[in-house]
Amino acid sequence: MNAVVSIHQGVTQSGELPAKTFADVQLDLEGELVRSYIADGDVVEGNLVLRTGVRIAGVVRGNVRCESGAIVVEQSGVVHGSLSGEGRILVDGTVNPDGSMGEGSASAVQIRSPGMIAFFNNARVNADVEYGRLLTLDAMEHNGFSKRLAAQTRVG
Repeated sequence: MNAVVSIHQGVTQSGELPAKTFADVQLDLEGELVRSYIADGDVVEGNLVLRTGVRIAGVVRGNVRCESGAIVVEQSGVVHGSLSGEGRILVDGTVNPDGSMGEGSASAVQIRSPGMIAFFNNARVNADVEYGRLLTLDAMEHNGFSKRLAAQTRVG
């Protein structure tokens, strides 16, 4: 049985990640300021602009922007658009499933946070990524560019 760990623990002394799957991560939803939830089976049409974080298990057909708090895309979650926020972005689901990067620009679909962005084993991401810290697990799939943000814009 896997122990539940916090993603905040980082890398162990042996260089191993304490979280091997999204199920191993203990999310402190209150501490992460996650106050909204899109349930599995729900579909949201249009952009979401939120003051706090969101947990997505359903489908969002639009961009997601959180002023504070984490954005969590669970395994069943699908976002047809960009993710951006000041908090952490944790993805175990799908972002931009059709792979379309937008008209004439490879950077039209982005995932951006000055904090940590984590792609877990079930993540399927077709987007450019701008991050303060980036965590990826072996089985995830990312198609797009990645760029570390300048030190003055990074958090944590």
